[in-house]
Amino acid sequence: MATDFKKALDKLVTASGGDWRVFIRQLGPLHAQWHVEHNAHQALLGFLLFHWELIQRFRAAGADQGLGGLTGIKPYTEPQLANFGAPYPLLDPVSAGDVGEFETFSLDIEAWHNDAHMLVGTAIGHNLMNPRTNVRRPEFWRLHYFINDRFEEQLARYSTDAASDTVAKLEAKPSAAAQV
Repeated sequence: MATDFKKALDKLVTASGGDWRVFIRQLGPLHAQWHVEHNAHQALLGFLLFHWELIQRFRAAGADQGLGGLTGIKPYTEPQLANFGAPYPLLDPVSAGDVGEFETFSLDIEAWHNDAHMLVGTAIGHNLMNPRTNVRRPEFWRLHYFINDRFEEQLARYSTDAASDTVAKLEAKPSAAAQV
C-alpha cells in the first residue's frame, strides 16, 4: 500500500530520536527501495507524491535545518539549474481536476530530473545518482525542493484545496497515486 512507505518514513523520523543525522543515514535504503520498486512499475506512490512525502519527513526530522544550516535548504533557482546545463523546460500547466495531465507532468518532470541529477552532480563533483547516498547531500535536497515547488504550483492549479489535502486525495486513488 502507498501508506506503507509513509509509515516507513514516519518510523524513520521517530527512530531518529530528533537527530537529523540518524534520519539521513537510515533514509538511504528506503529511498533506494522506492526507486527499485518504481523502476519495476511496482511502487504504489509515484515520483512526485513519494518525494513530496519524503520532504515532509525530512523537515519533520529537522534535517532541513541540520543539513542546510541556519537558513535551511533552499531550492535551486532556474538560472542556477541552467548554469549546470539543466534548464527547466516544462511549461504546460495541469488543468483543474485533470489527473491525466498530472500524470503527464509527473512523467515529464521525472525525466528532466534524472538528467538534472547527473548534470548537477557533475558540476559539483559529487555523485547524485545513487539513491542510497544522494540523500546525504544538500544538493539533492535543493534539486528536490525545486521540483517540489513546481509540484505544489501544479497542485494549486489542480485543486483549490491545501496541498496536503490534495496529496491525500490523490494518494487515496490507487491508480493516480502510482502515477503522480
